[in-house]
Amino acid sequence: MKVLRWATGLGMAAVAAVLLGMPFAVTAQGTKGITISPSLKELIIGSGLLEAKTIVEVRNDTSQDLMAQIRLVDFEALDEFGGVSFSQIDSPLAEYSLAKWMSLPEGNTVKLPKNQTIKIPIAIRNDSELSPGGHYGAAIVSVSSDQSGASAGVNFKQELASLLFVKKTGGETYGIQLESIKPENLPSIPETINLSFKGTGNVHVVPRGYIEITDPKGNLVAKGIINPESTLVMPGRTRQFTTIIQTVAEAKVKGEYKITAFYRYDGIEEFQSQTLTFKRGTSFVSTGIILLVVALVTGAGFTFFKRKTRKKARKR
Repeated sequence: MKVLRWATGLGMAAVAAVLLGMPFAVTAQGTKGITISPSLKELIIGSGLLEAKTIVEVRNDTSQDLMAQIRLVDFEALDEFGGVSFSQIDSPLAEYSLAKWMSLPEGNTVKLPKNQTIKIPIAIRNDSELSPGGHYGAAIVSVSSDQSGASAGVNFKQELASLLFVKKTGGETYGIQLESIKPENLPSIPETINLSFKGTGNVHVVPRGYIEITDPKGNLVAKGIINPESTLVMPGRTRQFTTIIQTVAEAKVKGEYKITAFYRYDGIEEFQSQTLTFKRGTSFVSTGIILLVVALVTGAGFTFFKRKTRKKARKR
């Protein structure tokens, strides 16, 4: 099983090609490298569609003709920081697997002539066993030198992946849950806040929203945008998001401050919210000064009371 780190952004700039194997080295012959696109693609399959088709393009910008092997695998989110694991067809990824429904109509071996782009068609069979909701697979392209035409000293092997996010309609469910709010550097106004979202439906979602920090009087002092990169959360998995906080007003008031996260997912307009509170404005030094003043006042009062008691005793 192979694991990689991923960042997805539907509707944003294209994600860089995922490199799984050895990095491609520039040679004296002017070799540049191999690229794959798209690195991520979302497909929607209606319940009445018998087969969905897509294309992966591989570009050979090297100085030699190459050979490529393609294999189709499942993938799943591994951890909250974006790890992804790949597995072969028929491994127990169960509910969200895709590879067993994928095929390569033109075979799993292609030639990549130098300075050319080759299109690799992929078909996805839509039968009754493909359940509604999200299914996740990848086409992994393994590129190696064509030994018959390669020059000495420039042999290599490289693997790249194109991720497929398939959503079958007719029973898909959506949902996210905010599991934690973790601000940094409290009780100062945090510069970053980490949020952990869990996908509670059966298909991937894109969290949206914003964070507001307010003082004890309800005045806004800082804010931030949740997930501007449009990163996805996989179904049943938790993903951590770091939100950068921008100060909009000086935090002058002492007391209880509120951090409120307003969140939703793409496709709905209504926000949910969750609030975390923290106290600000009473430091160790100021607390010490207050205690010292209280002690001095108490001591002075005790001394005054003692002297007054002595005077009364002398008069008697």
